[in-house]
Amino acid sequence: MPVINSIEEIALTAGGGTINLLTTSGVSLYIITGTATLTSNWTIQPSGTPVIGMTYSFLYKANIDLDTSDITIFGETLPTNLADKEFRAESVWNGTAWVTSFLPDISEDNVIPFEAITLGQTEFTVIG
Repeated sequence: MPVINSIEEIALTAGGGTINLLTTSGVSLYIITGTATLTSNWTIQPSGTPVIGMTYSFLYKANIDLDTSDITIFGETLPTNLADKEFRAESVWNGTAWVTSFLPDISEDNVIPFEAITLGQTEFTVIG
């Protein structure tokens, strides 16, 4: 059975800022959009009291040039190689802290850095 998401857009602009996402909002998917070269950091963070297992899901569709700035989602800094790629992210409250995972689409160019792949093997090893 398909999931019908309650969607909210987060539009990133060059100027940066802080976006507080309410723990009581009921939004099931946040779509992050925007095309910009950042001049300041962006922070996306929760606001309110979480419960164990609370999950925030993100679909990142932005094309951002970080320059010297960062994008932080629930305490985790976005890896620079994902700033202009489409991917999903998920933040889960484990009862003590938010655990944020970036889930890249490996079909995107340059998602897995060349240095992270051991060549000449039937398998590859991701470092870090």
